[in-house]
Amino acid sequence: MKNKYVAQDRIAMRIADRYGMTREYKIARRHHLTPLEALEDWDLITPEERELFKN
Repeated sequence: MKNKYVAQDRIAMRIADRYGMTREYKIARRHHLTPLEALEDWDLITPEERELFKN
């Protein structure tokens, strides 16, 4: 199955890495959260960054 969130995953991984939370991000993604949902769980995303996830 193709990952329809490839571009969003790249953005989200950079954001999670900034906070040292890439491991937690990957775990959240394995639990079927979207990239945006995974970041929101820990309040890692600013309103400006949230705009990057709008398609």
